[in-house]
Amino acid sequence: MSTKGKVKYSTGASDIGDAKNFPWEYGVPDNDFWNDLDWKVGKAFFTCFSDAEIDSINPQLKGSLSRIEKIKLLRRILQDTLASEDLAVAPRSLLEVDLKRWKVLMAGICDTYRIEGNAIKERKVLEEIIAKSKPTSILNHNHYLSSLMEETGQYEEAVETETPVLALLDEKMGVDSPQSMGGRRIIAKALWKMGKRGEAEEMITQVWKNIELSAKGKFAVYQEEEKRITEELLSELQAWDDRIKQSS
Repeated sequence: MSTKGKVKYSTGASDIGDAKNFPWEYGVPDNDFWNDLDWKVGKAFFTCFSDAEIDSINPQLKGSLSRIEKIKLLRRILQDTLASEDLAVAPRSLLEVDLKRWKVLMAGICDTYRIEGNAIKERKVLEEIIAKSKPTSILNHNHYLSSLMEETGQYEEAVETETPVLALLDEKMGVDSPQSMGGRRIIAKALWKMGKRGEAEEMITQVWKNIELSAKGKFAVYQEEEKRITEELLSELQAWDDRIKQSS
């Protein structure tokens, strides 16, 4: 990881103790270029490159760029890298030669569409990744797909997609993991907006219980962040209700 200087992890903190060793964590630089971008896009970008490649890329990452210029720059670098690596294995493609590498680069590109708010292109890339993946390796991608479905008003599809994902997350990572709590929030939002308030409230209650449970385990460092995100969810749902009342 060639990220010299101060870094921040998924919670926004520079020190999360042993949690920095979780496979989903990454120390994204805490500087003018990255501070107005989603941590996830930084992680997705940096995991596409070696330390030497990052050192050569870093001079392009200027903090003076606007947010949209930064997003487009990251996407161009990723797309150029994909094109270059495709050319290097011609007449075959990177997809054929190294599926894992292709997926990492495509996931990075997908995240640039996500933070840009381009749901159509984000979904297109996500579905392409899922279509080329083995059933055992699509858990994370389906998790993001269900979130995107909820955000674009496909509530039933979001619940249908996330429910089996959540079952696997609970089994493999535990109900107090950030990923499992995120899955419950996706389902709760979709259920709420479908008018199934009782089921949604039950799911939110489970999230609060699991947040309390997390204080006693290996995910304790995420407890405050999970509380904040869940409070934001409640505010979002209240705002949703207010908009519905105003339009009726």
